[in-house]
Amino acid sequence: MSVQRYEYPAGPLRKWLQKQLPVILVLLMALPANAESIEIATGEYSPFVTQQLPDDGITAAIVSAAFKAAGVDVTFTFLPWKRGYHDTELGKYVGTFPYVRNAEREALFLYSEPMYVDQVRLFVRETGNAERSWSGKRLCVPHGYDTSLAEEFIAKHAMSLERPAEMANCFSMLDAGRVEAVWASELVGKDTARSLFGSQARVFPLNSESGASIKYHLMVSKKLPDGPKRIAQFNKGLKAIEKNGTYTKIRARFMSMVRSE
Repeated sequence: MSVQRYEYPAGPLRKWLQKQLPVILVLLMALPANAESIEIATGEYSPFVTQQLPDDGITAAIVSAAFKAAGVDVTFTFLPWKRGYHDTELGKYVGTFPYVRNAEREALFLYSEPMYVDQVRLFVRETGNAERSWSGKRLCVPHGYDTSLAEEFIAKHAMSLERPAEMANCFSMLDAGRVEAVWASELVGKDTARSLFGSQARVFPLNSESGASIKYHLMVSKKLPDGPKRIAQFNKGLKAIEKNGTYTKIRARFMSMVRSE
């Protein structure tokens, strides 16, 4: 079998092609490859992740940017939290977020580096930092939310724990006097109170009592064959957007949105 060799056209076109071909090849090699695409489960947890905000909220924007920096496109599927957790643990989704680390989850999932750190606050009906007696009082933490950071406080004061379905239920109960405090992420608590009561909110976060920080992570099931790879991709991308300023810009953009509402 004879092999045909490509011959450049004769004349000026030949000279032009010979001169430009190396440049064309370099440009073609520089074009980005098609990005990998993955699906991640999440749910409504405003303002960290919600379909009511641009880019689906602050942590969703961080997850998208971090994976994009690692060459991966992300699609979010919003589900009830229990279902999203279960399906992700089975490996139906690459991951789920934003979750707090605890022993039960550590047995089933791999954790990313923290994507966001917030403060835990006790929300009460009155403002101020005066000494309070918490003995025998009622504390509200929604069902499904991690209570490990609150356990010592609850035990110390022999408090009873109320576990309604949603954070909004806790704040409605607080406003109605059915509980004395709500234990919540500061940003989530303020957003929930504003959504429920607007400028007439009678609930406020105390600046003392809890003082704990809460770290949010991406979780990937240990059953997922390429789970360690996905965690590594996210961590690498997170580090990149922190270094190049994208992370700071995302935080600033969402903080301005939350405060202006």
